[in-house]
Amino acid sequence: MVNVPKLFGSLTFNERVMKDRLPAKTFRTFRKMVEEGLPLTRELADMMAYAMKDWALENGCTHFTHWFQPMTRRKSTTALSPRRRTAGSLWTSPARI
Repeated sequence: MVNVPKLFGSLTFNERVMKDRLPAKTFRTFRKMVEEGLPLTRELADMMAYAMKDWALENGCTHFTHWFQPMTRRKSTTALSPRRRTAGSLWTSPARI
């Protein structure tokens, strides 16, 4: 039987994987930028993208999607409108969660 809690999130390009895959200087620069809230440079973003791509291919990746998660404490629900062919987000304030 599959151990779902152990399997869930096991193939995640997280900081541990980044530290193993990126050159030490690149990883330190990344951590500094995150801690200081600075935007990634194009050069750093490209190095991370190549490392992520290689890691994903080595782990059997055949497809890719860019998944955005809101960086907020609010609950988000996406609603699709088939008549208008649009998507919109419905936000709930933290007080209502």
